Amino acid sequence: MDDIGTKNNVAVTLETATGTTVFEMPRRMPVLAGGLGAGIPLPYQCSTGTCGTCAATLRSGRVVPLWPENGWVEPAVDREFRLCQFAPAKDCTIRVRKSEVQTWPPSQPVPTELTGDVRLVEMLTHDVALVTVGLSNAITFAAGQYCTVQIQGIPGPRAYSMATFSNHTDKLQFVIKAKSGGKVSRWIFEEGCLGKAVRLFGPLGHSTFDPVTFQHNLVCIAGGSGIAPILAILDCAANTGYFNRYCADVFFGVRSLRDIFLVDRLVALHFRYPESIRVVIALSEEEGPVNEERIPGVTLSRGLVHAVARRHCRFSGRDAVAFLGGPPAMVDAAIRMLLAEMKFPAARIRFDKF
Repeated sequence: MDDIGTKNNVAVTLETATGTTVFEMPRRMPVLAGGLGAGIPLPYQCSTGTCGTCAATLRSGRVVPLWPENGWVEPAVDREFRLCQFAPAKDCTIRVRKSEVQTWPPSQPVPTELTGDVRLVEMLTHDVALVTVGLSNAITFAAGQYCTVQIQGIPGPRAYSMATFSNHTDKLQFVIKAKSGGKVSRWIFEEGCLGKAVRLFGPLGHSTFDPVTFQHNLVCIAGGSGIAPILAILDCAANTGYFNRYCADVFFGVRSLRDIFLVDRLVALHFRYPESIRVVIALSEEEGPVNEERIPGVTLSRGLVHAVARRHCRFSGRDAVAFLGGPPAMVDAAIRMLLAEMKFPAARIRFDKF
C-alpha cells in the first residue's frame, strides 16, 4: 500500500486566530498550490522555499517534503513547515500566520496547474536567455506576475516572471539567467531544451500593476533578469494609454555594457512616450569609458542600480509607486533607499522577492 494513503484528494483544514477554513486538494501537490488553486489567499511570496513567508504549523495529520534533497524534514505535530515545500499525506489541520483567511480578490485570476513545452530559446547575452513556453491552455494574468516552472528530472520548482503582457495568452516568455552549477541552467544552456515538456503553476505574485485603479507615476528598479516583470508592467501601461497621464522612471542595473539585454524594448517605449518614460541603465562593474550617446534614448550611469535611482529619479513617495525586480540583495537595498531617503510609504513599494 502507498505509504501516504490511497485517496487522490485530501481535506486540509486551515486554522487562523479568527476561525477555520476547509478545502480539498490533490495529495502530492504543495499545500500552498492546493490552497491557492482553491481560491484561498494563503500567505506567500517566492513559492520556492526561499523566503519563509508561507511558514505554517502542523496541528494534526501528516505532510511530507516534496524535495528532501534540499534538506526538508517531515515535521512532527506542532512543528513548523513551509506550505510551498510540503504535500499533505492525508487529511490534516494546519495553522497559518494570517489572522484570517479571506475570499480570493475578484480582480485577480486564480492560479492553476498548466502544462507546456519550450518553443524558443533566444540568447540575449552570454549568460541570459529569453525562453518562450507554449501552453496547452491559455491563461489570464496581471502585469508583474510570475509562474513556477517544474522540469522533469529536476527536483523543485523555479519561479520566473512573465516578460510580456497579454490579457489572455497561450504563450509565455521568461528571462532566465545562467547560474553556475545550476541544474536548470545546464538544461537550458547546455543540454538543449527545445520541445521539452514543462509543468507550470500560476499566475502568482502580489507585485501587480492595474492601469484602471492606479493614479501615480511609476518608479521601476530592476537588476538583471528582474527586468522581466518591469517589462510586462510597462507593456500593460503603454498599451492602455497610462502614459498619456502619468510618467515612469526605469532603472535597469547590469554589470557592464556587454550584459545589457532587451534594451530595444525599453528604447521603443521611450520613443513612443518621450516625455513620459525615461530609461537609465546602471553599470556596476564597467571598467572602460562610458559613452553617454552609445544607446539613443538611454542614460548610462555608473554604480549600483538603487544608488543610480536615488541620483536620477524625478519622483518621490508623494507622487509615485515603486516596482522592484531582481536579486534579493538588490531588492533589499532598493527598499531601504526608498523608505529612508526617498520617503516612499511601504504600501507604495511593490516586489516579489525570489
